[in-house]
Amino acid sequence: MNDSGLEHMLLQEKATWTGLAACRGMDPDIFYPESLTGPRRREAVRTAVATCRGCDVQAECLAFAMNAGEFDYGIWGGLDAVDRRRLVGRNERTRGGNGLKLRDLLGTHT
Repeated sequence: MNDSGLEHMLLQEKATWTGLAACRGMDPDIFYPESLTGPRRREAVRTAVATCRGCDVQAECLAFAMNAGEFDYGIWGGLDAVDRRRLVGRNERTRGGNGLKLRDLLGTHT
């Protein structure tokens, strides 16, 4: 599949769950706290993660981010960029590695 086809597929996938997302209509800075500092950043992360925990499409959001290569910025499916990179590292290593498992992260990230 070429890049254009992949992009189209990802956009269609995103359209199917974003309308149901708990974050719909919220301030995007909450979910992209990289532009914030200090207490404002910590509060944004806490708010984003709490919103994701109560979201009916948390798993779909995280799956979209992972499939789209969103590993540098934002909170997706309740995970920040560091946790998403660690999750990828876990999937790339053999069983028994020290990476994170998806079931351990969803709903338990603070």
